[in-house]
Amino acid sequence: METVQECSKEWVYLDSDSREWEEAWTGLRLQLRILYSLTSDCVDECPETGEVWQYMGTAWRNGEENGVPGWYHAFRHRNHPRLRRRVNLNLRATRNWKPE
Repeated sequence: METVQECSKEWVYLDSDSREWEEAWTGLRLQLRILYSLTSDCVDECPETGEVWQYMGTAWRNGEENGVPGWYHAFRHRNHPRLRRRVNLNLRATRNWKPE
């Protein structure tokens, strides 16, 4: 597991029945509200493409993006129906969370 912490290019994946999975999706809804004033069910299906929000994985980041090192959950939407563009969001994992 130490190689994951040392290298942000390696990924881990949450179990869909884990508490952190729920926290990550709740965090996504909150960020959408804060950043874009959107209320979201975290599906946001695009009627033209069928694209929806996707959890891409979780990676250790050394703080190169925002100065705060830690575990971050990556989400993407290839064609958000209200924003009309691709959206990528990296959300910090809950405090003290570590991969099992």
